[in-house]
Amino acid sequence: MDTDQTDPYGKRKIESDL
Repeated sequence: MDTDQTDPYGKRKIESDL
């Protein structure tokens, strides 16, 4: 997802999901 790369918060959300 391009939004994840631009949004630092989104990247963190992915880690939380793991």
